[in-house]
Amino acid sequence: MRFNDYANEIHTLVSRHTPLGENRKLRRDPAKSGGKVYTQLRDPLLLNMGGTLSFSIQIEISSGNVEYTNYVYEYKKNGYFFRYDKTDRGYIKYSHEVCHLHANAEEPRYPTHSITLEEILGFISGSFP
Repeated sequence: MRFNDYANEIHTLVSRHTPLGENRKLRRDPAKSGGKVYTQLRDPLLLNMGGTLSFSIQIEISSGNVEYTNYVYEYKKNGYFFRYDKTDRGYIKYSHEVCHLHANAEEPRYPTHSITLEEILGFISGSFP
């Protein structure tokens, strides 16, 4: 897989969960061996099921395989938020898991597994109709 193929998949996925035209908020920043797909934090996506989602996904591609190196997925609805983070160990100032969840607060940070945008959107649509 190439970066543009991956970014196109994200574009298609977002299109299935957002009103017409929302996918134009997506940004791409290709790099030599991967890149970044993201939304601006000040301009999150409006979701069909209500609430907003902003995200940033940094990937590396090696031999066609995609590896998520860093990500942030932040969902907000009715004064509630959750955010899944995967933080590169080099940037961690405090002791916490590389993959973690924030639920309505910056602390505590709950350890999680690595998660994809597709899983996040599935979780939101199943839990917050």
